[in-house]
This record gives sequence, C-alpha cells and structure tokens, in this order.
Amino acid sequence: MQKIKSEIEKILKKWKLKKKLEEKMINYYWEEIVGKKFFSLTKPENVKDKVLFIKVKNSSWAQHLSFLKEDLIEKINKFFKSSVINDIKFQGGYLVEEKIEEKIEEKNFFYLNREDLDKREKIIKKYKGEDIVKQKIFFLLEKEYLLKKRKKNDGWKICKECGVYTPPGEKKCLFCREKRKK
Repeated sequence: MQKIKSEIEKILKKWKLKKKLEEKMINYYWEEIVGKKFFSLTKPENVKDKVLFIKVKNSSWAQHLSFLKEDLIEKINKFFKSSVINDIKFQGGYLVEEKIEEKIEEKNFFYLNREDLDKREKIIKKYKGEDIVKQKIFFLLEKEYLLKKRKKNDGWKICKECGVYTPPGEKKCLFCREKRKK
C-alpha cells in the first residue's frame, strides 16, 4: 500500500498535479476543514494563483470571515500539509442554500434576475462613500426590487400620478388620493 502511495505521489509531482488536486480537494473536505458552523455559511468556489474564492451567505458574514482569513489559510494549509492557499477572497450575498433552490420553482418565490443585479451594481458603483453605507444601499436595493416583484405579482398597479405601486383596485396611491382631498 505504501508503495502505491509513493508511486502516485511521484506521478502527481512529475505532472505537477499535486497542487491542482489539493485545490480541488478543498471542496471535498471543506466541512472537515472549517467545521459545521462555517460550512453552512460558506462554499469554496475555485482557486486561482493560490487565492481561494469563497461564496458567503451574506456580506456581514463575509466581513466577519475576513477577520479570520489568516486562521482559515493556516487551517487549510495545515490540513493538506503544504502551502495550498496564500490568500482568500470572500464574496458575500451569493450563497444559495439548497432549501432556497427548491423554493425558486414555487410560484410565490421571488429572486433577482441578472438585469436586477446589473442595475443594483451600477447604482452601487456610482456611490463614492463609505463601504458600510454601500452595503446598506446594496441590501436596500435588493429589498426594493423584490418588493416590487411581489407587488406586481399580487396585482398591484402603478399610480398614474407619482409612479409608485398601488394596491389592487385602486387607481391612485394613498398619498395621491389624500393629496386630492386637500
């Protein structure tokens, strides 16, 4: 058995496949490396030039994990007993849980499509302020887009005077109706 292992190691080394294999094995052993808590919040995507790209449940967790980056790199390299990773990049807000994927097929589940994501990204890029404010705007836009989709699906119409969504059966929004009474 030891002879087979050493032969495999020689072949991997000769063809420079050892690092690639270790990079691919990160996905396989991810739960064992990071533990159950972080496993449920993260998903390793790929490795490029010793940089591991990880999708994270949301930007709050991405920020939290960025403080633990050095520890994660050390854990990964210790697990493989070699320097597989030099850096980690976290991508927050992109992790889709299996339960959510099932709901996408349901009629009343709404999600952002590529056009919505592009619009949101364009708005965020224009903002030159603090990152924390950018994150808040990022999530507010997401909520706004999802709310509009739900209202449209539920039969809401756009107010002819101000352009906001109006409940079914109403021609004008509450604000415009009240303004008319005064």
